[in-house]
Amino acid sequence: MEGERIKKPFKIPYILIAINVAIFALIFIIDPSLSTSTLISFGAKYDFRIVEGEYFRLITTMFLHASIPHLLFNMIALNAFGRDLEIIFGKRKFLSIYFISGIVGSMGSFIFNDAVGVGASGAIFGLLGANLYLFSINPKAYKQIYGNDILVLIAINLAYGFMVPQIDNSAHLFGLIGGYLTSWAIGIRMEKLTAKKRYPFQAAIIGIFILFFTVAVPIYKNSWNYDLNKAVEAINSGNIGIAKEYLLRGQEKAPDNMDIEYLLDYLEQ
Repeated sequence: MEGERIKKPFKIPYILIAINVAIFALIFIIDPSLSTSTLISFGAKYDFRIVEGEYFRLITTMFLHASIPHLLFNMIALNAFGRDLEIIFGKRKFLSIYFISGIVGSMGSFIFNDAVGVGASGAIFGLLGANLYLFSINPKAYKQIYGNDILVLIAINLAYGFMVPQIDNSAHLFGLIGGYLTSWAIGIRMEKLTAKKRYPFQAAIIGIFILFFTVAVPIYKNSWNYDLNKAVEAINSGNIGIAKEYLLRGQEKAPDNMDIEYLLDYLEQ
């Protein structure tokens, strides 16, 4: 009976695909241009709003996509990599890998990419990381089933990401690391979480989250970029005095920043 249950997939990837497609369709109906402002309103990764306490964006960005090709590519990858992993790891562990990888990918994007970001690619690279874990624990068995394709695929995707500026490779790389560490931290289906060999990896995952909130977030909050965004927010609210204070603070940190200089000149007029 247990063997039969292991062979029967839970179809979790299909549920995730359906959610992604439904959200994309809703946004497309509301705004066919899929503008940045619309994506932000639906929960895109926006560093300034994350620092302001909207930490849910680390997750919601995983369910948003900027175009139909973007959505299709990610959903095809989710289906391709998710089916076997769901069977190998089981429903709960598969979801743990997917979401922790996606969040870690969002954190990496927050640290290394100021741009507004969307996409499930961080979580999907986490699934590649889970495959890398399976390869590392039993290379011979893995090669007999999948060959070396996974290593080639990871290398090609990372290389392509570094060559194309529009691709958020920081989310990909951190998602890959997150998936690999999480797989070590929890193990495959039926394996216990309390095995001593898993403790260092569990500690590493917890450490990443702690460092993000105690180091990365405060660093951004002390940056000129934060001051600029606070100034824009104040201008939109009609608080010109507060806007000037933030702009002057930002100018001290980045004296040659043209955006700050432009807004200061605008407010002086």
